[in-house]
Amino acid sequence: MDETGIQRSASQLIKSYGEKAAEVAAGKVVAMQKAGDDEGMADWLDIMLAIRELLRESPGDGGHG
Repeated sequence: MDETGIQRSASQLIKSYGEKAAEVAAGKVVAMQKAGDDEGMADWLDIMLAIRELLRESPGDGGHG
């Protein structure tokens, strides 16, 4: 997945899940690993890291639990 796709996915997950978006992405990383999908696992890891970075850049914009 290219950087644009990663950022788009990360932003969408933050809109949907707020501060829990990184947890959702981490669950996808584990699911891809269990399925033996190395490419999918790498994509979701990149998305998870992008989520963490976006949440760090804009504290308080992650929604309410």
